[in-house]
Amino acid sequence: MNIDYEDFVDPPTGGRFKLAVLGIIIPAMIAYFAVSAWLEELAYLPGRRGGMMLHGESARAMAVVYMSVALFIHCRWFWGLIQSERVYKIGQISSLFIFLVALIWSLSVL
Repeated sequence: MNIDYEDFVDPPTGGRFKLAVLGIIIPAMIAYFAVSAWLEELAYLPGRRGGMMLHGESARAMAVVYMSVALFIHCRWFWGLIQSERVYKIGQISSLFIFLVALIWSLSVL
């Protein structure tokens, strides 16, 4: 199976199981961790040597990073599978933009 970068432009293929697991359950779990990181002001930044715990404003920025990942997965696997192409594309583009901005924000307040 050969995978190109162009494959991310096209909506995914699959059925109700992928829609439920990848489109709803996994993004909801990631969003739960993002909300708890925002409220507790405590988040984990993964890394090669075990990562590190972030506190305060940097934890809130990392919570936004987590939420953008949840939004990306949700838009790709939920809206992509129900064939709502406009929401699918806008959601993916906006979640990637939010991811980059929040990642820069979290690394700048370390």
